[in-house]
Amino acid sequence: MTTQFYPGQTLGIIGEGINGPMLVQAARQMGFKVTVYSPDEKNELVHIADNYFVGTYYDWEKLKTFAESCDFITYESQNIQIETLNFLQKYGVLPQGTEALEISMDRLMERALLEENNINVLPYASAIDLNDIVTATATLGYPIVLKPIQKNINPQLARVIDGPASIGRAAELIDNGTFIVESWLSDMRELSIVAAKGVDGHIEMFPMIENIFDNGKLVESLTAIKVPDEIEFEMQRIVNVVGDALNYRGVYQVDFYLTTTGNLMVKKLVATLSQESAIFGQVTNLSVYEQHIRAIAGIPVSVVTSSAPAILVPFDNLDNARLQTQWLIKDNWHFTFYHNAGYSLHAVHGHFVATGAELQYLIDQVEATKILLN
Repeated sequence: MTTQFYPGQTLGIIGEGINGPMLVQAARQMGFKVTVYSPDEKNELVHIADNYFVGTYYDWEKLKTFAESCDFITYESQNIQIETLNFLQKYGVLPQGTEALEISMDRLMERALLEENNINVLPYASAIDLNDIVTATATLGYPIVLKPIQKNINPQLARVIDGPASIGRAAELIDNGTFIVESWLSDMRELSIVAAKGVDGHIEMFPMIENIFDNGKLVESLTAIKVPDEIEFEMQRIVNVVGDALNYRGVYQVDFYLTTTGNLMVKKLVATLSQESAIFGQVTNLSVYEQHIRAIAGIPVSVVTSSAPAILVPFDNLDNARLQTQWLIKDNWHFTFYHNAGYSLHAVHGHFVATGAELQYLIDQVEATKILLN
């Protein structure tokens, strides 16, 4: 299998995520032609690529033609079916492979990998009926959270169970398949490290980021954050261990929980580009998009340098008066809009990255605008 690719060759991109347009731009800047495959003709990718295919993820004839028209292929979203990617590998080169995505999208497989490598995760159990849930609470205690095993299943199927009186809330869900029962933490920090694994197995990491969520929705991401040195070292060790354990090339991410008592646990793995990783386009010497293409194209991954404080804030309303005001007056806010991908495919229409010399100044600046309230 070919492992190195050159300017003038064609990169195929399949998916409909928000990272696609930036990935296309990075690939073309690096000299590659780009062919995309999307199920939605309104997807921005279709309009900015050199060539495109529009079809379902099960249109095997069209997928075959797409794969054969590309020198190498990447998926830019976790929501691509493994069956589709395995099919593409029959007719094209997929440097990322499918193993890492399959593991990262299955909560039990993901935890098995982490536990095999002696990496801490939240206490959990699997459940196929209410009796299993009741049994799990005897060990885990309350509160617990109930989640489908497969991450690409409707997130609304997740439920927090506060105590025995509310366990009936799980009854309507449990018939939908196997679930994972997990201890619920409400007072912790959520941290991430984005890394890239190259063709030679070498791993390079981006600076740590902290993510703030509201009901599962990303509110803001911050970088140049502070944690004890021993915590940061352990996070980096885990990212290396995970990268070594996965048969994978490209950008990946490890998300962590850090409790107030200093306990560190892995929350999840991401075997592709994430929304929050876009923050590095403004504060490091290269973007995650360029680093990802370097990894899958067989170019040595770059050492990441020049980190500076920054905050990434997604927005979902282009007509927001506060946002329009900041567009006119903030010289340190850098806007990215998702265009058609935002309108037709996603609840989020874009993000801005605020940059500066001090993180606390940026936090105060963003909070003062009250944009986070909308």
